[in-house]
Formats: sequence, C-alpha cells, structure tokens
Amino acid sequence: MSNVISKNINININKQEVNAPIKTNLNINISKNNEKIINTQELYVKIKNYQVLEFFAKVNPSDDKKTYITVYNSKEIKFVNNGLAILEDCYRCEVQEVMNGLYNLELEYPTDDNKSKYLVKDNIIKASTPNGEQPFRIYRVLENLDTTIVYAKHIFFDLVANFLMDCRHKFATCQQALEDILSSTLYKHNFTCSSNIIERSNSYYIRKNPIEAILTEENSIISMYNAEILRDKFKIIANESIGKDNHVIIEYKKNLLGLEKDDDNSEVVTRVIPTGLSSKDVSIMIDEIYVDSPLINYYINPIVKEYHFSDLKEDTEKGITIDEVKRQLKIKAEELFSKDHIDLPKTNYRINFLDLSSTEEYKDFKALEKVKLGDIVTVRYKEMNIDIKRKVVKYRWDCINKEYIEIELGDLKQTLSKDISNINSKVDSMAENNKNATELANKAIDRVSNLEEVNFRDLKQTLDEVEKLTTSNKAAVEFLNKLAGISSENIKANKEAIDNLDKSNTDLSEQVNKNEGDITTLNEKVKENNLNLLEEFKRLEQRIKVLEDKNKTIENKEDKTSNDNNLK
Repeated sequence: MSNVISKNINININKQEVNAPIKTNLNINISKNNEKIINTQELYVKIKNYQVLEFFAKVNPSDDKKTYITVYNSKEIKFVNNGLAILEDCYRCEVQEVMNGLYNLELEYPTDDNKSKYLVKDNIIKASTPNGEQPFRIYRVLENLDTTIVYAKHIFFDLVANFLMDCRHKFATCQQALEDILSSTLYKHNFTCSSNIIERSNSYYIRKNPIEAILTEENSIISMYNAEILRDKFKIIANESIGKDNHVIIEYKKNLLGLEKDDDNSEVVTRVIPTGLSSKDVSIMIDEIYVDSPLINYYINPIVKEYHFSDLKEDTEKGITIDEVKRQLKIKAEELFSKDHIDLPKTNYRINFLDLSSTEEYKDFKALEKVKLGDIVTVRYKEMNIDIKRKVVKYRWDCINKEYIEIELGDLKQTLSKDISNINSKVDSMAENNKNATELANKAIDRVSNLEEVNFRDLKQTLDEVEKLTTSNKAAVEFLNKLAGISSENIKANKEAIDNLDKSNTDLSEQVNKNEGDITTLNEKVKENNLNLLEEFKRLEQRIKVLEDKNKTIENKEDKTSNDNNLK
C-alpha cells in the first residue's frame, strides 16, 4: 500500500511514536508481530519485513542531527541570521566537493511551498558540509509541478566573474601570490587568503579571472606551489595539505557491497635500474644492475624502468666514491617501492555509505564518517601484507542528516597532460621542419648566386628536399587538427569530473581552445613560411631560366663561331 500524506501524522507501533510531517520519503515495514522500529532517530526510517506500508513523510531528526538550510538574498555576506527563509521541508539537499575542483550544492524543494519563491538565481543557500556551514550561490533553477530543483556553487566561484588585467609576482611565497591575485581584481570583493607554503615562485596572469589563476591555468597557484585549496566561506586557504592523518585504517575486501575499486596499472614499475654519475659525467649502475620490488611476483612479467639520479655523483674532493654512489642508488631504488609505491597501481576507492550500511562489515568502515577532504586514510591489504595511504579527494554529503553519502579515496590527477605533451612534441617538430626548410632554401639561393658553382642536378635535389619538408609540415598540421579534435572529445568525456566550475565554459575546454589557438597560429606561420618558400622557388626558377638562357646564348655563339671557322 502506498499513499501520499497531505498532513502531519502520528504513527504508533508498540507504544513508540514517530511524528511524521509530510514531504520526505519514509518507508515503514511492519514485521509479522509488529515488534520494532529501526533507527527512529534518523530521517529515513525502515522497519522490516513481512508487510510493507510506505508513506511519503518526514521524521523529525534528533537534536544532534538538527540542521537549518537557509536561503539569503544575493547581497548577504555574514550569514548569521535566518535570512529570507529556513527551508525545513527540503526533500533532498546534497553537497559535492572535489579537491581543487568543483564545490556544488543540489537541493530539491516542494514547488507548492510558499518559500520556494526565494529559490531564484543569485540568491544564496547556507547548508551544512563536513567543514561546517557554507554559502552556495544559486546559478540554475529547474521547476516542475511537484518539485523545484536548485543548483548552486560555493561562494568561492563568485571570483569567476571578476577579472585580472595584468597580475605579476616575482619570487613570491604562496601567500604573497594569492594576495597579489585578490588585490589585482577589476572590482572589489570580500575574499581573504592564507597559506603555510614557504616556497617561492614567479608567475603572471594576463586577462584571466582569479579562479583560472588559482585553480586551472598551467601556472596556477595549485600548480606552481603544489597546493591544496580549502574554501571556507570567503576565506581561501592554500596549504601543502589541508587534511590530517588521524590513523584511520580500513581493510580492503573484494566483492564488498558499497566499496568500489578503480585500478590503473599503466604506471606500475616492479624492476628499477638505478643510475648515477661518475666524476666525468659517465653513467654508473649498481653491481646487481637492477632492484626488484617485493611484489614483483604478483605481476605476469617484470615491469622494468630506468631511474636516473643526477644528484648522486662521484666527488673525490668530498669523499664520495663510486662505491658510495652505488650504495645510495640501491637505497633510492628501494625507497621507490617502500615510500612511493611505484609497484602498485594508481587506485581510487569509492565508498557508498548507503550500500555499505546494509552489510555486516559496515562497522569496520565507521571511522570514515569522521574524515574530511584531504585527510589521509590507510587501506590495508592483508593478502599482500601492505598498507597504502590514500587521500580523501572527493565526497558527497547529505546536508539534512549531516552525514556522508559517498567518499572517494585516491590521487588527484590532471587531465589532458598526455594530449598537451603530444601537441607540444608536434609543435617542436614543425618548428624544426620550418627551420630546416628555410636553411635549405637559403643554401640554394647562395649556390645560384655563384654561377661557377651551379649544379642543376644538386639544385633540383635541394628543391625536392624543401618540398618534402613542406609536405611534412602539412601532414603535421593535419595531425594537430586531429589531435585537437581528440582533446576536445576527451574534455567532453571528463566534463562530469570537474563540471560546474563554469557551466558555459569549462576550464578544460579553455585549455583546449588555447591549444587550438596555438595550433591555428602555427598553421598560419606554416602557411606564411610556405608562401615565402614558394616565392623563393619562383625566384630560383627565374634565376635558373636566366642562367639557362645565358647558357643557350653562349652555346649559340660558340656554334656560330665554329660554323664561321668551318666556312673559312
């Protein structure tokens, strides 16, 4: 039996009362003997089994779970009062955050509720997160007959609309760089910053928005300082690490409901050949040649790679002998396995608490309920007798119940790095081809200028070589255009991972546009160079024709002279 309740109801089972206002999903399963209620303090109540009675209702949470989702006008900056309204009848309210990436809220509210009139674009919603209550600005509203779905971004992304005309800093700490960015915007704002990173760097941002400068540019704050960003209301914190290692340990188990593992073996190495340098800059290898991982037998074949340590060098003046270099090389190779874990796949773990809560093993994962973004979690593999440390890099949060829906452990990776590397490689190749073609053309011109050194067969060969290089450039341009298309498709495929930084113009698409712009510029340069070459060819042909005419004239004169002599 399934009904939609239109007013508050009280359900009494075995003298236990559940006060159930309308609007949120409540499943009540009554056992054969009507014996018990499970989790009456939580928002969603389930009683198992035998006969099922389903209501669409909402259970009052306990005081420790109580939270207020509040909507404010677009100008609010303090968020200390009740704003325009408290949204106590939310069907659903979730926050999703990715480290150094998106930070979004999604809320579902009854359309017929009078407070839904405040759910308009640019208004601000304050809701609970693992990092306390945070403000989110509405950027999209989807309304239908029953529900209004609201999409909002963390207030941090207000900076997307600001602008940096010209912001440069030299030998700056991360704190100084952030302050330069925030003080160089086109119009004022309420954001402040802090950082514990003492390394210094140089960078500049011309006609970029502050989010690009902090997060997405190749020379962004997170790239130049290897920083992790914590967004707390109007404060931006860029630290070496925003999390802690609270010694939370979970044991990996196969086929466990609610635990998903994503393995990437593409960078695994199980056999290292370490090399250093002698005093004469000649490579040094250890006597054993290579060092094996303790896990080498877990793979079908050894996966071998050379690691060169240029800092390990023989220095007789400092007493560093070749034997000492070899000893250090062996230690470095062993640390690649013991510390950097290059013998293990890059693994992400996704833990869904809703699915996991229905398993007996859930008790072993309860410690994860207390972790935060950036915290370190140890994943234990008993069968391999190893512990792997992973960071919390992503989560989904239930703002109503103040608990995780899902968290992801892993390593944050930059996308498109391989595509960009390929493009840069092709660009270098084209530049080299252009240089070679120009040099060959100049040599040909020099040779034609000196009539005594003209060799028409060699000249033709030179022209053929130039033509081949021109053809090679055309092929390279076609490849780059194709690669740019592939990169665009890759960005679209990965859009969900970093979606909503800017709905109409994502960061990755901007990177590809930049690459495509570079490619277009190269195309133009190639075309210009080819035109110049063609002009040079025409001049060469004209010069050759002149030379041929001169030769013919000379030959005719010689023939005439010979004939005259014969006649005489």
